Amino acid sequence: MEMPAPAHLYRLNELTDLSRVWERLESHLRLSGMACCLLDSEENILPGVGWQDICLHFHRAHPVTCSFCRESDAFIKELLSRSNGVFQEYRCKNGLIDIVMPIVTDGHHLASIFTGQFFYQDDPPNRELFITQSRKLGFDQEKYLQALDPMPLFDRKHVRGIVTFLHNLVLLLVEAGLQNLLFSREVEGRKRAEQAPRENEALLRDLSAWASTSVP
Repeated sequence: MEMPAPAHLYRLNELTDLSRVWERLESHLRLSGMACCLLDSEENILPGVGWQDICLHFHRAHPVTCSFCRESDAFIKELLSRSNGVFQEYRCKNGLIDIVMPIVTDGHHLASIFTGQFFYQDDPPNRELFITQSRKLGFDQEKYLQALDPMPLFDRKHVRGIVTFLHNLVLLLVEAGLQNLLFSREVEGRKRAEQAPRENEALLRDLSAWASTSVP
């Protein structure tokens, strides 16, 4: 019987319907106001919701602040390499809080939950620093601050609860998908194993018939 491949050889979209994951992230965004996305094991962004305007239209759009974003992306990869399944938190060079938490199934890192682009209630943004940055980089100060002001402020304990919930939700979907896929492949393997003797018998009958007609 053909043995199923180990979990680390699968991609996330093979184990769960990413559109369903996106729908759940959308629902979570409406309830919590927290941006989040999935990263596959190669740090490619999969379903994501709630990106803040200050990141989309300013930080990712300017070469200097975008370079800080790329540094953060590289730092995410480094964090994941030594996270051991524990969520990691850091403040990006653009001043925002980001959190990443690996999804490990069958002992292998399959994907990660990423959330961030917020501030803590006990550590709100320093407007003067952002005003200084807008002047230094040539941002439209009024629009830049309009993008800063709606940024969410979260309680630290609440954030940890949200991240744990998201992690467990996606892990549940992934592990269910893995079990379904392994079961489906096992059934297919059994069917092929059962079919093989019948195919061999048919081949032997055909060979016997051909041999009998070939004998003078």
